Amino acid sequence: MTTRDWKSALGVLLVFLLGGAAGAFLALAWSHHRVTTLLQRDSPAFEQLLEHRLSHGLHLDPGQRERFHEALMANIEARKQLQKQLQPQIQVINLETRREFQEILTPDQLAALRQNLQDFRRRFGAPGLGGAGRPMDAPVPPATNYAATNVAPE
Repeated sequence: MTTRDWKSALGVLLVFLLGGAAGAFLALAWSHHRVTTLLQRDSPAFEQLLEHRLSHGLHLDPGQRERFHEALMANIEARKQLQKQLQPQIQVINLETRREFQEILTPDQLAALRQNLQDFRRRFGAPGLGGAGRPMDAPVPPATNYAATNVAPE
């Protein structure tokens, strides 16, 4: 083989490898997007996936399938209601943790933590440690044993 033949073969191989790498990257990005979508709160896709996984291999007849679906949706709704009841207590815990972080971390570290929380919210849509929807840089109310009073700060 001549030098020209080697260069041509190497060029074809390089194009093939780059195409494979681009395909793998796009497949990974698409998979990540799908998983992120499924993990979003109140996602019907997540509920459908859960129902499919739980009922897989059960060979349900149409009546069973309908009753199974209703029972699962009732469970999901009951869990959502329970989460709403627990949310004020969770916010108190998050506020206390936020207060501790502000005592522990330097201003630069707090800024990095804020960025981490923003990235997390953008990716997963979940509330962070701001407590009651407060951003990390909002003033922290005075320390109080909110857990003992079972009342979240305003």
